[in-house]
Amino acid sequence: MIDMGKKACCENNKESEKKDDVLKNFAVQNPETAWRMIDGQAAIVTPGDGVLRILNGVGTFIWAGIEKPVSISKIIKMVMHKFDVTEEMAKKDIIEFIKKLESGKMLLISRNKKDLPAC
Repeated sequence: MIDMGKKACCENNKESEKKDDVLKNFAVQNPETAWRMIDGQAAIVTPGDGVLRILNGVGTFIWAGIEKPVSISKIIKMVMHKFDVTEEMAKKDIIEFIKKLESGKMLLISRNKKDLPAC
């Protein structure tokens, strides 16, 4: 029983370390991604599959803020300031959102800001 507790504790620490590691990355819009603002919302056509995605208000705010490379930690601070959300909730939601954008090739991620294009 004690070992299970230690295992759970270690798994929680590893998850926390992964989140902290992600926060050190920089994100920028993929210059190959077509998008427009329509009625205050970002409408994005994903590269490769041509699917149209409409972002909600928070997603649009983030999208507009990553026209140039920005650290994930700065994105979280921007969202916390604009939308009055806790740091833990912002981290969780933004990391999930960033991963979806990256998997759809809508944005580029790098540890080094200089490796990313300045759109």
